[in-house]
Amino acid sequence: MILGTAGHVDHGKTDLVHALTGIRTDRLPEERERGISIDVGFAVWEPEPGLRVGVVDVPGHVDFVRNMVAGASGVDAALFVVAADEGMRPQSREHLLILEELGVRRGVVALTKSDLVEGDWLELVSEEVGRELAGSFLAAAPRVPVSSRTGAGLDELRRALLALMRTSAPDRAGLPFRMPVDRVFTVRGVGTVVTGTPWSGRLPVDGEVRVLPGGGAARVRSIETHGRPAGDALPGRRAALALTGVERDRLRRGSAVVQGDHWRSGRLWEVHVGLRSPSPRELRSGTRVRVLLGTGEVAGRLVLAAGASPLVPGAVAFGQLRLDGDLVAARGDRFVLRTWSPVETIGGGVVLRRSSRKAGPRRLADAAWLHHALLSSDVGERLEGVLRARGAAGASPAEAAFEAGAAIDGAAAAIEARIAAGAIVREGQLLYSAGALAGVRAAIVAELDAWHARERIRRGVGLGELRERVGASPPLFERALGELQAEGAVAVDHAQVRRAGDGGLGTREASWRDALAGRWEAAGLEPPAPDDAFRGAGVPAREGRALLDRLVEEGVLTRVASGLYFHATPLLAARDAVRAYLSDRPLAAVGELKDLLAVSRKYLIPLLEYFDREGLTRRTPAGRSLARR
Repeated sequence: MILGTAGHVDHGKTDLVHALTGIRTDRLPEERERGISIDVGFAVWEPEPGLRVGVVDVPGHVDFVRNMVAGASGVDAALFVVAADEGMRPQSREHLLILEELGVRRGVVALTKSDLVEGDWLELVSEEVGRELAGSFLAAAPRVPVSSRTGAGLDELRRALLALMRTSAPDRAGLPFRMPVDRVFTVRGVGTVVTGTPWSGRLPVDGEVRVLPGGGAARVRSIETHGRPAGDALPGRRAALALTGVERDRLRRGSAVVQGDHWRSGRLWEVHVGLRSPSPRELRSGTRVRVLLGTGEVAGRLVLAAGASPLVPGAVAFGQLRLDGDLVAARGDRFVLRTWSPVETIGGGVVLRRSSRKAGPRRLADAAWLHHALLSSDVGERLEGVLRARGAAGASPAEAAFEAGAAIDGAAAAIEARIAAGAIVREGQLLYSAGALAGVRAAIVAELDAWHARERIRRGVGLGELRERVGASPPLFERALGELQAEGAVAVDHAQVRRAGDGGLGTREASWRDALAGRWEAAGLEPPAPDDAFRGAGVPAREGRALLDRLVEEGVLTRVASGLYFHATPLLAARDAVRAYLSDRPLAAVGELKDLLAVSRKYLIPLLEYFDREGLTRRTPAGRSLARR
């Protein structure tokens, strides 16, 4: 479990951690000179055998709020520190707001420096703190007077923290491994080392990882947790990872070490935001803000959905963050919002999904159905939203679960339940929303109707062309087409699709067809050139070519070579004549077959080559023989 401190500067957080753990977290010389924490500090607390707690000590000064958020991100519980001789102060309130925005929901309140005040004063301060914490996650938390100098109250504080740990299991997202990086350094003989608090997943030694954004691939050479060698890194434990294959200068605070292909960094994120600050200022769409997520801070602008009024304290809205730099995030991640200038913590929000492009206020408003689905606590509802947004492209179960902010194991039951209810469709290795299947069915019918209205001669559209026009993945297209075919709405013939009952010709087109078929039949084995036939029959060239294709589809004509078509009747007669002639002799020269068919070489050679391709004859240096007797 990870325990994080919070509270105003000089209220005794670092001294209290030292009193509990025996470890000084103010490791920087400047911190000891100034007597205040500047950066995040770490310690290990072992209150009893078998129980090890990672302690994150954060700075309380207003100038180091960014460092405070980096340390507080990923903690499971808070040790909220208020000095008994001062009570709640500005950074006490700001840290409380930050913990709320980061989703911390359990903690203990320590009233430090209790040895500096009288009992009556201590009681008054405790009551005042209780009033200020009313309505927060610390409203019912134990408030324990303690003195780091004398040790008074430390045993009671230990008991309160132990009770908290025993009754509150950390909530783990179950996603693939991710660890926001809070420190990067080099150790002689080891190489590049990064430290942080893993947020999800399990990472073994020798595991392959990626460093985002932009750090590339690396391998985990060794792992330490709470200062001891370990075989893996898990949430709830501080971890130090020795990495190979990545340069030190590619890593920084704000980077993330991840495993798996689903993690992405990005600058466009759709979010749900709210303001908590008592400041009277409004937050308008397009306002420049600072976004603190994990151990990173990035500036950008917040665009609110159309119809959302300027945000005031207590208000919430959907919007899109357009950032100046990359962040690594996933659905459900919580972040802190601060104003650009003057810098002030004003609220925060939750990440819904990564955007592929900038979205204006109206587009954001149109996507409200998806944002509400992704904000839901129900995994099934989130899955439906993800798949509906994916449309006809679909998603694998692992992709859908990740975008819904759930582990694949945890999402499996929800997927099966939605499939049984008809809300989700499984086809091949992909999942789709039921609406996507209905949309593809409607698109197929609409495309075919438009095709027949536009093409009065061709019988149907090719399968590949229709699938490209509809824009669906092959598995979903084939399922939709199969359903329509089974229902009798469409017909599929020779890899062409048409509306059932359609494909008939108009009176004019039918007369053109019959005229062309008649010309080819009358020509026998010396067929006309297509353009000559079109002119002779008075058929426009475009329509003539389409009719020629139709006659081939119907089996009336056969394309023997480029631009050379034979009518089925004389072609069949020629085939039978050649078969009969060669059945009585082992071989026939080209001249013999020319006399047999009474046709010029201009047509004979393409005809014989066609018979070769069709498997009737076999060509030899001396002539032709039957391919099979």
